[in-house]
Amino acid sequence: MDIATAAKFGRVTADGTVFVNTADGEKQVGQYQAGTPSEGLEFFARKYVDLIVEADVMLTRFKENRGVPAPAKILAEKLRKNYADPKIVGELNLLLQRADELVVAAAQRGMMLTEQRKEQREATLAKRNELTAAAVALADSTDWKKTTEKFTQMLATWKELPRFDRKIEQELWKSFSHARSAFDKRRRTHFAQQAKVRSAATA
Repeated sequence: MDIATAAKFGRVTADGTVFVNTADGEKQVGQYQAGTPSEGLEFFARKYVDLIVEADVMLTRFKENRGVPAPAKILAEKLRKNYADPKIVGELNLLLQRADELVVAAAQRGMMLTEQRKEQREATLAKRNELTAAAVALADSTDWKKTTEKFTQMLATWKELPRFDRKIEQELWKSFSHARSAFDKRRRTHFAQQAKVRSAATA
């Protein structure tokens, strides 16, 4: 709805007093003294259009699977408040319609996000279990260079994963870290022994 169309749902008097049509008749929404009466009516109509546009943009985001529910609930309450005590000029019934649409869309988006978080949590836990099992399997490796690179890659992957369940993640991290430390200790011992052999040979 544009400003001109919204303005048709109200009127303004010569002194700048603006009224809007409601189900119970006309209601004064305010007085405009910063310009002409027609500019005053346009001012309150623009406020209405801004609200409708804000609601429509939010609804579009939900249809595109974007956005979060909380702001939509706040906006729905704002729309209802402006219906009950209008300080704007426009088709007030449309405010209630948009408010109801926002509440429904927000609820649907909330359920979708909850399901996505659940799936992400399960996938993340599976990945951490996979990394932990791989680390334990590599703890006894003697392919020093390749395994060191592998542990470096796995550690980077571990740090990039989102966090959901701290207790479970800490338990898995202990196993992962223990395996990594065990391999590193064996690697350092191996090269230290080799260094001794080379020193003895040189001597």
